[in-house]
Amino acid sequence: SDCRTCVLPISHPGQSTYNEACISCHNPGISGAPRLGDTDAWQARAAKGRQTLVNSTINGLNSMPAKGMCWQCTDEDLGDAVDYILEQSGVSAN
Repeated sequence: SDCRTCVLPISHPGQSTYNEACISCHNPGISGAPRLGDTDAWQARAAKGRQTLVNSTINGLNSMPAKGMCWQCTDEDLGDAVDYILEQSGVSAN
């Protein structure tokens, strides 16, 4: 079938939040933001634990503003985005 207007399914619940709110800094690494897929950078952060990463996302850290300026995002949305970033970077956190 010809499907020029089909929308591909989002494969991870945090992918849409990442694409809407995180991608602008975390893809290019603006202001020291660890880049998506940078295993070494994310491994060091993941060692602090998932909840620490989520809290940093909610509250802001260094150059990252609170919620990454995604004011409409819930804490759950932001947690999903953290999970997506870690998964895409080949890292897991407890």
